Amino acid sequence: MEEKKEERCEECNSDESLIDAILDGALAKLCRKCAQINGAVVIEKPSIEQLASIKKPTMESAAERIARIPGLSKELHKSMRDITPDEITISDLRKLQEKKEKKEGN
Repeated sequence: MEEKKEERCEECNSDESLIDAILDGALAKLCRKCAQINGAVVIEKPSIEQLASIKKPTMESAAERIARIPGLSKELHKSMRDITPDEITISDLRKLQEKKEKKEGN
């Protein structure tokens, strides 16, 4: 049978209440005193209130994401409506952009 190893502070070898922290770019188990002395970043679980306040990401369509691309004209956005998200390719976007540039050049 495997015995469970007692966890101790990685800095002072204390068996006091340990916390998870980041010390020198690595995860470490430290007592609060060593974490404070060494300037470690303490990792804490979020509270229920913090979890509840997180805004859930909304799903937006490909057309909505494309509409936010700077520099695309309204005509280009309108022409994108005719293409389903599964059919959109980089070459389609290039063709639409070239078409826009030709119109603006004439």
